[in-house]
Amino acid sequence: LLEHFLGSCGLIGTIEYIVGKQRFPATRTTPDLILNQKMLHGMVEKGSQACVMEVTSHALDQKRVDCIDYDVAVYSNLTLDHLDYHQTMENYADAKKKLFSNLGKLKSKKKGAKWAIVNQDSPWTPRLLDGCTAQV
Repeated sequence: LLEHFLGSCGLIGTIEYIVGKQRFPATRTTPDLILNQKMLHGMVEKGSQACVMEVTSHALDQKRVDCIDYDVAVYSNLTLDHLDYHQTMENYADAKKKLFSNLGKLKSKKKGAKWAIVNQDSPWTPRLLDGCTAQV
């Protein structure tokens, strides 16, 4: 959809990474900080106008996505899948909340509204949006 409206779009996801016309098998859902920055830089150099990125709660907690200025963040749900790492659903939600509390907080040259797209039916949505200054 983004490519239809904006042109070339990069991808950092569970299955693969796409930078320009190059495709790489994903080594983890959300790579480390240096590889993220390297791929995002490569996307810009190759003319990408946008990037779709899957951002895990682990990556947020481990600061693997720090200094990335998102325009849009999407939340679908929280499941019991990551309690081995987070221990409690509250810790899991607080890790995911970082994506929304930082939305629009970086001082970038890019102008325009920031958006939080969320599942209103989730009981965790109010916690994730607490402190979010983006348009919901």
